[in-house]
Amino acid sequence: MKLSDIILQSEILLSHGDTEHCEVRGIAENADAAQAGDVLFVRTTSPEIYKKARNLGVTAIITGYGEYTEPDVPALWVSNVRAALALAHLRMHGNPQKDMRFIGITGTNGKSTVCLMTAHILRKAGHRVGIIGTLFCDCGMGQVSSDYTTPPPALLASELAEMHKNGIDTVVMEVSSHSLSQERVYGIGFDIGIFTNLTHDHLDFHGSPDEYASAKEKLFRRSKISLINIDDKAAYRMAWASGGDVFYYGKDRRAEFYFENEKISAGGSNFDFCISPGGISHNIKESILPLGDFNVYNATAALACAYLFGISEEKLADALADFPPVRGRMERIYAGDFDVIVDYAHTPDALGKAVSALREVYDGRIITLFGCGGDRDKTKRPEMGDIAASLSDLAIVTSDNPRTEDPAEIIRDICMGIRSENYITEINREKAIIIAVSAAKKGDVILLAGKGHEEYIIDKVGKHDFCERETVLKIIKEKD
Repeated sequence: MKLSDIILQSEILLSHGDTEHCEVRGIAENADAAQAGDVLFVRTTSPEIYKKARNLGVTAIITGYGEYTEPDVPALWVSNVRAALALAHLRMHGNPQKDMRFIGITGTNGKSTVCLMTAHILRKAGHRVGIIGTLFCDCGMGQVSSDYTTPPPALLASELAEMHKNGIDTVVMEVSSHSLSQERVYGIGFDIGIFTNLTHDHLDFHGSPDEYASAKEKLFRRSKISLINIDDKAAYRMAWASGGDVFYYGKDRRAEFYFENEKISAGGSNFDFCISPGGISHNIKESILPLGDFNVYNATAALACAYLFGISEEKLADALADFPPVRGRMERIYAGDFDVIVDYAHTPDALGKAVSALREVYDGRIITLFGCGGDRDKTKRPEMGDIAASLSDLAIVTSDNPRTEDPAEIIRDICMGIRSENYITEINREKAIIIAVSAAKKGDVILLAGKGHEEYIIDKVGKHDFCERETVLKIIKEKD
């Protein structure tokens, strides 16, 4: 492929050297990984990078900043290197995105569940749906575990090409704030963008709540239709950023899509999904297995999206009744006299909503076990400690992927926010689960928060196998 096929003339600000006849074999994103025939993308150049590129036989350098110092290496300057990189990967794979429709979901919490619910409805309606998200990627040949919420451009383009080959007509994907900041999805036009909510998270990466929100806005600038949670405080900010039509969903009856008459129990939820174009409301009976008011929001988002996508009201009736429980998302484990709930809640908002949902449907005590990840936003730690202790009967503070940090220091940070005495600490997560199971009595519920679908723990040494579901089942069996 020629360089002119992956970087168009209209995208070039400045060029040096013979760029017209450059043949490209591959794409590299740092000089150490480059090979002969690659085009190398770097945000800024230096004499050392040019020298290394020349010695490796790099075809050309694409950059945004830096002086031109190596006549033997052609170079192009572009306004946004990350955007150019994303486009280049898509073009190297034949632009598979042009033949598929896209639904993107962004928000602090709820992305995975909305993604899977939406895909479930569309598949039942006859669409060939590909899925990209935190839990897995499905390119049309079954689920493959994922290391990313939204993959980097090289992997994303490869997955989209695989979907195209497998006859996928619609891609439903989670779109993280990191991916939007880093332009990973640049070049993809979204038919529908869904906003779930915006709460405290990722301030270690974005620096401020405003920058975090600004990253989310990018999805709606690139969406033909924006579907916004009307009950979230950031709703109108996202709507103002929209580049297309805006629709709202939620509990507020001013929304085009809202829910009412919800009845929530430990076994699931029933509610009316209401469609009110032009103020004339049509109610559709719905039921879902996942418990919690927030899952009614998630279901409403998925149903509204499907309706806007063209799915008939008849096909939406009870469309999620057979939706299976999502791994690590309010996942219920029956333990005889008491229940165990495994949930990915790792933000203050998600933890508070998870505990509150359990309080609504369980009469016994709530035992909440949780921790906070290392090398991540430290400001949320005391807030999560306060939430867990104030809303639970017993809070057990433990480790959750401490990474390079001392887990004892993380636990101390969490406990700084606790204002009561109904908590204990245990660094070892398995021992903490043993304590929780030993403390549980008939009618109680244990919430294991933070790990969710993850089957590992990351510490200073590296990544270790740890499946919370298997661990708690083993402990319960040994107790009996």
